[in-house]
Amino acid sequence: VLASILVLTYTNDAFTSYVFIEISTIAACALVMIKDSGPTLVATIRYLFMSLLGSGLFLFSVILLYGMTGHLLMPQISEKVAELMAAGDQRLLLAVCLASMAASLGIKAAMFPFHRWLPDAHGTATTSSSAVLSGLVLKGYCMLMILFFCRVFTLETVRAFHINDAVFILGLAGMIVGSACAMREPHAKRMLAYSSVAQLGYVFMGIGLGTVAGIAAACFQ
Repeated sequence: VLASILVLTYTNDAFTSYVFIEISTIAACALVMIKDSGPTLVATIRYLFMSLLGSGLFLFSVILLYGMTGHLLMPQISEKVAELMAAGDQRLLLAVCLASMAASLGIKAAMFPFHRWLPDAHGTATTSSSAVLSGLVLKGYCMLMILFFCRVFTLETVRAFHINDAVFILGLAGMIVGSACAMREPHAKRMLAYSSVAQLGYVFMGIGLGTVAGIAAACFQ
């Protein structure tokens, strides 16, 4: 898990990001199913299904990026994306690619409304596994979203397609729903899982502002 999170934070290659997203998924599923019981296995399968859905969308975005730019390294992709935006070419494909990227990482980071798998995974896993999942794995996907928004697409492009507005609204909804569910949840670890959804809502609200100050606030949170 630590190796995958470090790569997702520091990588300069889009396809390497996908590879280590998969490694992170496998490692996280192993953490969940350490507590070998029926409910844990069910929660692990649900977590794996949602993670693979997010991974598939991410790979789709990488394929689109490579098809449009001919590059996989982030600086070269960013230069080509800037050229396409300046020329007004392939804006629809860029919008689809950016939306798919945001959705894929949102699914993997338990952004509302894709958070339903998280309470089961945390509630049935061991306490140490829940701590690692909440403290590292989810935040790694948030960092990767920030990395792509800032270094690949640029915040100006994100704002041009209003992707940040959708992220902000879903973050706000996650903050409210997560807090409300946490207050009604009697199970301690499930309550903490809903609290994580609410805290991630703050993070996504910062990203959704689409500004440097907002990104800094998301990182601080």
